[in-house]
Amino acid sequence: MGQLQFRDFRSCTLLYFRRRYTNTQLNLRSTNRRNDALVITVVLAIESAFELAVFNNTIFGLSPRQVLLGAPLTFLIFFVGTVLPTMS
Repeated sequence: MGQLQFRDFRSCTLLYFRRRYTNTQLNLRSTNRRNDALVITVVLAIESAFELAVFNNTIFGLSPRQVLLGAPLTFLIFFVGTVLPTMS
């Protein structure tokens, strides 16, 4: 039930603001892609460095095959679990 209420609230809010503002004003369209890429890269670097410094470093013990298989699979699992629920 909570998911339905969230979806309805989000949809009503989006419809309300879409009538009054453009995609650029709602920050749904980038005005500076180079700066966006820089922000994403910096956040990714800081997050990666923090996780490698704080958490268990067993990732360095993986074979190249395990890394090539696990990295896209991990990305897909996190995408389905975090990105898609916020978009739908």
